[in-house]
Amino acid sequence: MTRLLDGIRVIDAANFIAGPVSTTIMADFGADVIKVEPPTGDVYRVRGAGYPPSPYNYPWIVDNRTKRSVAIDLRTGDGQDLLHRLVRDVDVFVTNAPLDSRTRLRVRYEDLAPLNARLVYASISAYGETGGEASKPGFDSIALWARTGLMDLVRASPDVPPARSLPGMGDHPTGTALFAAIMAGLYHRERTGRGTMVATSLLANGLWMNAIPVQGILCGTRTEVRPPREEAISALANLYRCRDGRWFMLTITGDERHWESFVRGIGREDLLSDPHVLRPGGLVNNVTADGKPFRVPALPVEWNGSSIGEGLKVPVLGADTDSVRAELSKQKSTDNAA
Repeated sequence: MTRLLDGIRVIDAANFIAGPVSTTIMADFGADVIKVEPPTGDVYRVRGAGYPPSPYNYPWIVDNRTKRSVAIDLRTGDGQDLLHRLVRDVDVFVTNAPLDSRTRLRVRYEDLAPLNARLVYASISAYGETGGEASKPGFDSIALWARTGLMDLVRASPDVPPARSLPGMGDHPTGTALFAAIMAGLYHRERTGRGTMVATSLLANGLWMNAIPVQGILCGTRTEVRPPREEAISALANLYRCRDGRWFMLTITGDERHWESFVRGIGREDLLSDPHVLRPGGLVNNVTADGKPFRVPALPVEWNGSSIGEGLKVPVLGADTDSVRAELSKQKSTDNAA
């Protein structure tokens, strides 16, 4: 069976999790991924403390399966020359090397693009490609989880300590974002015949994961830690503990239109007439920008060094109905003429 990325060749020169995740997805779709490691191996091959014991190195399996491995010492001129020979005949190059080390290793976009005009160069960093913190290294627990407010805002209540992230919890969605950027780069190449550079960062993905509170801040609201579950805004969107000690999460949509079917489902029709139970309110109209300037959290990927998302507008309900209908009428006329 032909797979989506059969025939696509990839060099994975990244380590740890986020960068390699993007190429693992590509490998699962059929790409030939060559993982470039130092002679001592990717440090992620050594399972860190805190993982439950297993005869299998399961973190390495999940993030680096379906790849071929070559050992190249990129600190040497011979190693760099060998990498450049490989780059001439591949479609994608992925790196998460610290930005200030890429010049020394000769793996910058400026170093590799002249070798292969069709190359899609994919970069991943902790804090982005530009700015005062661009050269800083970082893991998802800091750059994605702590720096973006997620660590604070997911607390169960304001009086408990900040929450710790799980291993790779931010790396995996960041790697998926880079995969999406790579696929966009390959689509660009399909249309133009030219390669390009795409990039993402842990910080950008953390902001995107936290985009609703961030958008609120940009619109002038004050974002605070949620109240304890005993003081939740809605009883229909809350955690509850069962008699056997297990927990379940109840989530009924914001307009609570399923309230009646819910109480009947749990055998508590009496709640429908209980005056002490807060009844759901009405619907709230959508709010538009009305032409006022506003800022939004950017998409967590970059294209040729630029963020994606400038020149956006908030759609007014039905505002484009006539223009879309006109497009359909035009298409119908064209089909009839054909």
